[in-house]
Amino acid sequence: MNPLVEFMLLNPGLADRLIAEHVDDGRRYCRMCALGAQRGYFRFPCDIRLTADKAKEFESRGPAGPPPGGF
Repeated sequence: MNPLVEFMLLNPGLADRLIAEHVDDGRRYCRMCALGAQRGYFRFPCDIRLTADKAKEFESRGPAGPPPGGF
């Protein structure tokens, strides 16, 4: 399992918070992930959002375990 997904699963509410913060700005960029001063933003979905989505997906599967092949 991806260690970041595992970390999110061990910290209740973290994936939900990250999903709420890392959203599309309407131009296909993440509102939260700045590249740096005057350089713009990362494309949406960003890696943080994708990882949080994976954690929520795993969470919704319940105790059955990860899908075949893992994440």
